[in-house]
Amino acid sequence: MSDKKIYVCASAHFPHGDAGANRIQYIAQALKQASYEVIVLSCGQTPKNAKSENGYYYHAGLPYRNLELKDARKEKLLSGYLMVSLLKKCGVKQGDIVYLYGSNSLYIAPILKFCKKRNIKTVIDVVEWHQPFQYPKGEKDIRYRSANKTFAKWAPLCDGIVSISDCIAEYYRSKKCNTKVFPVIIDAAGIPFDPSKKENTDIVHLIYPGNPMYKDDIGVMLKGLAKLTEDEKQHVRFHMTGVKEEKLRAFLADEQTVLDQLGDTVLFHGWMEYDELINLYQRVDYLYMSRPDNLVTRANFPSKLPELMAYGIVPIGNRVGDYYRYLTDGKDAVLFDENTPEACAEAIRRVLAMSVEERQTMCVEARNTVCNQFDYSKWAERLKEFMESTK
Repeated sequence: MSDKKIYVCASAHFPHGDAGANRIQYIAQALKQASYEVIVLSCGQTPKNAKSENGYYYHAGLPYRNLELKDARKEKLLSGYLMVSLLKKCGVKQGDIVYLYGSNSLYIAPILKFCKKRNIKTVIDVVEWHQPFQYPKGEKDIRYRSANKTFAKWAPLCDGIVSISDCIAEYYRSKKCNTKVFPVIIDAAGIPFDPSKKENTDIVHLIYPGNPMYKDDIGVMLKGLAKLTEDEKQHVRFHMTGVKEEKLRAFLADEQTVLDQLGDTVLFHGWMEYDELINLYQRVDYLYMSRPDNLVTRANFPSKLPELMAYGIVPIGNRVGDYYRYLTDGKDAVLFDENTPEACAEAIRRVLAMSVEERQTMCVEARNTVCNQFDYSKWAERLKEFMESTK
């Protein structure tokens, strides 16, 4: 065990189960495997049934403490200073490393300044490159300004930058920052894989589990499905989780008629209990997503992709960002170039032309790729080398 402690200070809630909490957990587990003593400190609230031991709670073998903040405005304004107080209580000292996760400058700045004064090494995990078009008020939006300040001002002052993509890494390398790419990683062994649960019929089951109003182009995806012949549509079911039909129709506005063209091809599940969601994951065949090509998507790595692949769900997607570089078209994924309805339809037709045996083989290959490419254990030593490279 290293004599260095690493404090993972996250503005996300831990443990919670969202993308931020998962990122924190798997990075922390990789650091632990690399023989560091790791402590997670987050802005979340501790589950009511959690039991403390020596002042810490435990999740996935990781000790953690939370700020227990309830008021969103208070969290944004004071969370950085409160995290500094928690670091002091935990006994952080020179020789330790503080690993930062978050884009809110009001959170990052106080912690970074505290560490700089005490000569404590800092590493920041950058997972997004926020752009004005993502916000209602554009460049004047306070949320964008905060995220951009962290990205452009505070992150380069850290001793190391963990980047989720090459796109982000290239930016920081141009600023002479010590940067290393670590994609989305997961605990593959903790995800059940049972290919016998796939239905393996003449109906192909696709799924989209994300937020269709965020990075992915749900309009193009639906139009791609609509380009299928009526006979082809009979052999496809597109499952959408976490979104209600009325909300999606409101988002699509004038283009919502595409849903009427698809009829029973699209199945809305809305919010699902955990066990129901896992059961669905085990049954479906393909993750279906298409993304516009812009700075946000090139810099991002879809967090659900490795998780779903661990269930044997094969990605159908276009080549935007880094994720496809870890995959092989026709082996563990079905890849295409353009974010267009025509390209989407052609990719689905490729799937429909496959035999059940070919689909089963791709299912197993998708799982193998996750175990070999995205499991946190495969990144532990590389993460340790990077931590030791911080000046």
